Amino acid sequence: MIKKLQKRSLSLPPGLLPSSGVLILYMLIAAVSSVLFTQDNNWDLRNYHFYNAFAYFNDRSGLDILAAQLQSFFNPILDNFLYVLIVNFRPITVGAILGMIHGLNYFLVFKITEASFSRIESHSLAFRSFSLQITSFKLALLVSFAAFVAPASFNLLGTSYHDNFVSIPLLLSIFFIIKALDAQENRLLLLLFLGGIAAGISFGIKMTSLIIILASTVAMFIVLPKLWTKLQGVAIYGGGIITGALFSGGFWYWRMWETYGNPIFPFFNNIFKAPDVFNVAIRDARYLPTSFIDGLLYPFYFMYNSAYTYGQGSFSDLRFAILFVIIIVWGLKIIFDRTKGVKQPTLSKEFPFLLIFFSTAYVIWLVQFSIYRYLFMLEALAFLPITILVYQLFPSKKIGTTFIVGFIILTALYGSFPRHHRIPWQENYINASFPALEGLDSSVVILGGKRPTACFAPLFPPTTKFMRLSSNMHHYISANSRFSQQIFDLLASHQGNFYLLSWGNFIPQEQRMFQALDFEIDTRRSWRFNNPHEPRLQIWKVNRK
Repeated sequence: MIKKLQKRSLSLPPGLLPSSGVLILYMLIAAVSSVLFTQDNNWDLRNYHFYNAFAYFNDRSGLDILAAQLQSFFNPILDNFLYVLIVNFRPITVGAILGMIHGLNYFLVFKITEASFSRIESHSLAFRSFSLQITSFKLALLVSFAAFVAPASFNLLGTSYHDNFVSIPLLLSIFFIIKALDAQENRLLLLLFLGGIAAGISFGIKMTSLIIILASTVAMFIVLPKLWTKLQGVAIYGGGIITGALFSGGFWYWRMWETYGNPIFPFFNNIFKAPDVFNVAIRDARYLPTSFIDGLLYPFYFMYNSAYTYGQGSFSDLRFAILFVIIIVWGLKIIFDRTKGVKQPTLSKEFPFLLIFFSTAYVIWLVQFSIYRYLFMLEALAFLPITILVYQLFPSKKIGTTFIVGFIILTALYGSFPRHHRIPWQENYINASFPALEGLDSSVVILGGKRPTACFAPLFPPTTKFMRLSSNMHHYISANSRFSQQIFDLLASHQGNFYLLSWGNFIPQEQRMFQALDFEIDTRRSWRFNNPHEPRLQIWKVNRK
């Protein structure tokens, strides 16, 4: 007896098609926005993002000395990816590709919000004849839209800063943790391990990811039930972090250890004590608060004076001030309710995790960096704790959602967004024209004025050497370090020409520095270095005395 095979209908996981639509939507919007914002020309790109990849692929270790200053020693893995894009595609295409990748951030904010509010009661918002049914999907769209329309979001879109690149695996890590909090023990540990790997990949690329990693570890330890589960969870998560960090950064840790005796050279040298730099912990303290009260006021500074945490443009934004005020109101409500004997509603695990994570990450950022673009991920997630707390303040979901929508609209309308360091789209990503100087292929070009000019090195003959006599690294090296010795040896032994690439207003200061080394800038012989990136650059001939 032959049985007929029954046709099986292919069923997709629920929510896959709508989520795919959101993913495509954000990638397209981000790509188009990147193109409209014009070409990236940020300081880091000019200083080291382009140069470090060029140096890595062409092994410039025996030719150049501190060309990209302190940043010469950063893991170049993302810079290598950027370099491949730049040398193979037109600049406008590079911007669109980067924007498309950056669009993943907003999709992940959408997924985190949707997972966090998966149990929200469906309710409707009505305005005159218009009515909208609110679900976790639509709420997630609102929160992810607020993440997109934000200062750091617009500033970083389509650029090489990488803060909104390493945030992608970090957001994925938070998504895995949110999913783990509702999972059975075996699946919980697997999800935490995957979350750790994602976070570790970010850390291996950029150490500022530690803000998110420490905060998520603290929040996870507090929220997970039972001590044994807490210890297991943190250990598994930590194992994932180590695995991910070695995957993305292991090759660079080894190179730095083998070369300098510090796997994260030149940072934390107070611990590793590499002989080539002073035994200090290098950090950028320009934007740190000057007092406890000053630190408390940062969310309000963002409303009108972003110079406190951002020295390269201006912006105004309400989201952190709104969150700060809501936290105070929520705290007062808890105190008032307790005096009246009113029991607080039980929160699902996701909400305490997100609130503790966000608060801890913000405090770490504030005391360790206070540089606004390092806050990109918290800026993107800011309306998530706002939404959680608004729903705690208003038992009516309809009223709560009305406030959330109002806050998002107000924030979008009030905000002003920095888009500094952009130039019109060029024919080549790095452009410059200069005369055919005498003996340039056997010359040493000294990069002056601490300006970010290493990006121009690939435009010179491949045998031209580059070095710096002053940089943001020179504060940390002694006269006996290998860098100082290499500089002195090159100045003493080089038989070819010396040229200086710098700004005219730096010449008096640099002339004094050269004269102390028995050299002199020939101020009668200079040439224009025509370029759209650093328009004030000139080249001077440098002679021995």
